[in-house]
Amino acid sequence: MNQKSNFLSSKNILRIWTGLTVLLILYGLLTFILDLRGKTFIVMLNVLNILFFSVGLIFRKQIEKAVTNVFEQSKDISVNIKYHLEKEIGSILLIMFVIVGIVIMYYAVFDVEHYEFIMQEDYLVEYGSALFWLLAAVIILIQTLVLLFRKPNKYQLIINLVLIIFFIICAGEEISWGQRIFKFPTPEFFKLINVQDETTLHNIGSISIFSNGFFLVSLLFFLYIPFLVKKNSSVKNVLYFLQFPIPARFATYVFIASLFVWIFLGLRFGTLGFHPFSFYPENYYSQMDDEFFEFFAAYSYFCFSLLNSTKQVTLTNPSKE
Repeated sequence: MNQKSNFLSSKNILRIWTGLTVLLILYGLLTFILDLRGKTFIVMLNVLNILFFSVGLIFRKQIEKAVTNVFEQSKDISVNIKYHLEKEIGSILLIMFVIVGIVIMYYAVFDVEHYEFIMQEDYLVEYGSALFWLLAAVIILIQTLVLLFRKPNKYQLIINLVLIIFFIICAGEEISWGQRIFKFPTPEFFKLINVQDETTLHNIGSISIFSNGFFLVSLLFFLYIPFLVKKNSSVKNVLYFLQFPIPARFATYVFIASLFVWIFLGLRFGTLGFHPFSFYPENYYSQMDDEFFEFFAAYSYFCFSLLNSTKQVTLTNPSKE
């Protein structure tokens, strides 16, 4: 226990972070020297990393005290979780996805022309993704407004605010913030740094870097965090004490099913993974599977948001009763 605590001490975390910061800066220099892709993105990442690193260094003692306080307060709590109609709502959401997934795989195999038609820009897949992101944000917003009329938990309010902002950004990015709908030109600043000449953040410098980063975050959120919560009671207590939103099992089931469909589509067109090329001689469009993964991810986060709104968490401290 002591060895584990020492390893996770703020001093060791800062050492590791310092090493990663140096590597990131060196990689940033290499992108310019070797003229690699994603230079603008790496510059932005370095600026943000140095900013957060500086804040962490300046407020190290306050952060360490706050973290220690959370661990101390959460270590003896008992967690009870209930979902209202979880099985019924979750089953409907999963069945809906399975039906849509089968239809998409059918078109991918037997009618590629129709497949390409429904995934074209400013059509069903793109607008569907934006809609699910927006619905996810609205559900969390309503949940947050309800909380304000009760005794609000400050941690839950902060996390809900972060989720709302994240979902709205994803919705806006999906449709280029309405650029083609309202027909406004790309600002000069975005023309210089955006690889698709759009008013979007995720196309700055490199599409693949953002896509892979989003994929990794989604894997951690839907798969690793629920697994960690089941295996480690201390982590479970801390996360629920902070009111961190753990995906319900049916949200995870939907995400796992979406991974299977995405892998099938990627293998079908030779475009599996987030990269700008196809492995097959037909030279399919490199995002033949990526566009649908974005749609699946938006639906998965919508399922998480909907099921999360039905969750009731009760925290008790047996030692104080």
